[in-house]
Amino acid sequence: AVRSTRDHADRPIVVADVLRVVTVNRRNLERKFARLLGHSIHDEIRTARIDRVKKLLLETDLSLEQIAHASG
Repeated sequence: AVRSTRDHADRPIVVADVLRVVTVNRRNLERKFARLLGHSIHDEIRTARIDRVKKLLLETDLSLEQIAHASG
């Protein structure tokens, strides 16, 4: 679930998109995230997007509009 979230940070993904690639239901996924990572799946999606924005700002000459589009 974490890998999928990070791999798809270039798209506007939501929790339902992550659920399509894992074999647990939403409640179990939320519990596992809270127990193992200390935050929610939604927080992980937001963090992945922010990390992608940071990387694009540092490593490219893209405009802010292009970065916003490329970060979901």
